[in-house]
Amino acid sequence: MDSEKTNSPPPNRNEPPEAALKRFAAEGQPPEADHDDRRNWPDEPDPDPENHASHRAPNQAETTRRLKKSDGSRLPLSSKRWRKAKSFLRRSQQSNYWKYSDDADIEREPEDLEMFKDRHKYDPELHKYFNFRIDYYPGFENEDLVDGIWFADINDEMIEAKFPRDMDVRAFISAYHISVRRNQWLSIFRKRIWQALVSILLVLPIFIATVLIKTRPAETSGGSEGSLFTSGLVSLEIILSLGCLFGAMAVARTHLSFLNQQLTQVMQGNAQTLNAKIQRRLNVLRQNFTRFYKAISEEEFSGANSQGAEWTDRARWWTRLAMWNPKRIEYIEKFLQSEMQRIRVFRRWSDAIGNLISLGVFFAQAGAILFLMYRMGPALTNLQLGIGIASIVIAGWITYISTGKKFSVQNSWIKRWIGDDDWPRFSSIGLDVEIGEIVRRDKDRIRQEKMRGGGFGTGAS
Repeated sequence: MDSEKTNSPPPNRNEPPEAALKRFAAEGQPPEADHDDRRNWPDEPDPDPENHASHRAPNQAETTRRLKKSDGSRLPLSSKRWRKAKSFLRRSQQSNYWKYSDDADIEREPEDLEMFKDRHKYDPELHKYFNFRIDYYPGFENEDLVDGIWFADINDEMIEAKFPRDMDVRAFISAYHISVRRNQWLSIFRKRIWQALVSILLVLPIFIATVLIKTRPAETSGGSEGSLFTSGLVSLEIILSLGCLFGAMAVARTHLSFLNQQLTQVMQGNAQTLNAKIQRRLNVLRQNFTRFYKAISEEEFSGANSQGAEWTDRARWWTRLAMWNPKRIEYIEKFLQSEMQRIRVFRRWSDAIGNLISLGVFFAQAGAILFLMYRMGPALTNLQLGIGIASIVIAGWITYISTGKKFSVQNSWIKRWIGDDDWPRFSSIGLDVEIGEIVRRDKDRIRQEKMRGGGFGTGAS
């Protein structure tokens, strides 16, 4: 008899109810043995990765095996996200820096459980994560020594393939990354342009000195008129030089502060907008997990026929959703970390490039001043030498403050502006504890039923 059960064919879950009832009657089995009554619940097609396109497990090899970039810089799915991210940005009318447009938004995640009963809509998305097949050898077919693809790029492409539903919030994160890049380069360009313009004021005193030397009359012994005229020129030279030097310092400091204030306001506003969008999505995902978790237990007492298997099938569906939703939170966290690291690395080397440009402007300033002093030759006085040295020192000071942290947005500010204190975290959900509690509770119920029926024995020898 055991051999007959062992060799019997497995039940067909897609078998029509009428045929199943006839088979049950012939085999002498109750209808609940291997058939689910789903008359009041949307049908869920059994996943068939090989034959049904809607349930085909995504294959990472399709997008990363040859590592072909769709736009010359990114992999196909990431390129689509990058284009969407760019559409979220526009230039500020006040400062010309890049900020989120007023209509930039992410889709609202459903909060009604009735929406998630559509298995034909959500089941393929669950399979894109749970049935994801990782390509162990991405790019091995590409023999180029340098292809410009790093592990972070491959990892981003995998995230896009696993969770296409959250592409909008990832695009919003990438938009902040783009805004940092564009605003950083614009800030570097503006500061170096003003540094170059201020250099005109620093070179001007020495240029004035060369002009005054040509107009200064030759000194004659006992000539009071020539001495008086020379003294007047020296006084005029001192006044103009001091005016140019202090003017250069004031213009440089004031305008650098103004540019940095504009950049800070835009970057802080972008960070706060990003914080709000991420928090909204994570809050809904966290709340939906709670709803799914409660629905697992409530199915048994929902008024349905608890003698059938329909409610157990629904509980299985809510369990799958309850396991999928927190993973969406986890991968949003992973992607945010990836983009923040890109921002950190970009700011380090872009700051280095900006500092090199600033040093180049300084050496050009110092070279121009020294060249004019050299052209003055023997006519160079101690006063003019001091003015030249003072001009070089002030040029160095302006270079220092334009490359310092005081007039630039720091990474620690970005971290504080975006923040994460109020966000739901994957680690705070306790997915393993919650799902484990469901299993423990059901097993404990079976244990109690067996004990009431004497299934575990009385303990008597």
